[in-house]
Amino acid sequence: MIAGLAILAALAAPSLAHFPAAGGGEITVSADKVRYIIQKRQILYTGNPVRLTRGDATLTCKRMGAQLDEAEKVQVATCEGDVRFDRGERTVTCDKATYDEAAARLTCEGNPVIRSGGITVKGSLLVYDLNLDEVTLDKVDGTVPAAQADERIQQAQEHRKKASPGGTR
Repeated sequence: MIAGLAILAALAAPSLAHFPAAGGGEITVSADKVRYIIQKRQILYTGNPVRLTRGDATLTCKRMGAQLDEAEKVQVATCEGDVRFDRGERTVTCDKATYDEAAARLTCEGNPVIRSGGITVKGSLLVYDLNLDEVTLDKVDGTVPAAQADERIQQAQEHRKKASPGGTR
């Protein structure tokens, strides 16, 4: 109960809450309005937009429901309404996104689209593994220009080599 009161006090502040992330670091959520259902460990956020930030990744939407575990950490968050996910040069949009903290995974349903550099790909279900920085897209609608995709892959590999200690990976 004391932990619940501490969360409620934090949420009563300027609608900005900080939660420890499962893999270390922190999840920050900001919203115009927050409702905390203590008995169910659920938090409902509304705003324009609601913003969940985890490291270099940001998820925004109009409404978000979050389920907390016993330690008051975000387990799962579901976003709806103008959903947008940004990480680096990649942007994902969809109708509904579910963020699973333990798996470090974002699942996007309802017209998911990923844009990266000059490439735009649509599909029916998009799964973004945040640890691997890898996207899987089912039932792809449209095509990715092969030469452009090969060039982007090569650029990403060269960037990783330069960024890693010793220049190789």
